[in-house]
Amino acid sequence: MRYPLQVKLKDDLTKYHDKLVIGTEGNAIGSFDVFSRGSDMFITVDFKFTRLDVNWNGLEIIDEKYLEEKAEEKRKLNKGLKMAKDIIHTVGPAGGFQSLEFYYKEENDKEVRFVTCIKSEGLEILQSLEELGKKITKYINETDEQKQRRLEREAKKRAKEKKKATTKKKKETPKS
Repeated sequence: MRYPLQVKLKDDLTKYHDKLVIGTEGNAIGSFDVFSRGSDMFITVDFKFTRLDVNWNGLEIIDEKYLEEKAEEKRKLNKGLKMAKDIIHTVGPAGGFQSLEFYYKEENDKEVRFVTCIKSEGLEILQSLEELGKKITKYINETDEQKQRRLEREAKKRAKEKKKATTKKKKETPKS
């Protein structure tokens, strides 16, 4: 999306300009769609007295048009969660969130593919899907080398547990 987006400062930025106090309003300019917010931490904000790149975390979006659009998107998504299918939750080798994707049908029977790489959004939706009792496929995104090391660790762990169980069984067996 590209139109001036009304925002308000959540952080005190007076070290950059003495008028940049909490609550100062301005217009975010540039691209601010989901991909911008997910991959770029800063957006240029045009204040009446200066222009500055500000971290998204330090801004509150107050633009009514934008907030209404987002509320409508969220309403449609929440309705679609009940019909979600082919749900894939992708995690990294260490288990960290990477993405969430699934399909659902809108009211007009149009199939929609939903994908998010934004952790906070994805985890919130995952929780809702789990509460609805949906089947979620977890996919570990790892290289072949990482997968091989993980499988070797798991095999060693199983062998160790088996050996421990065998040793315990021998100790419990009475001698005749």
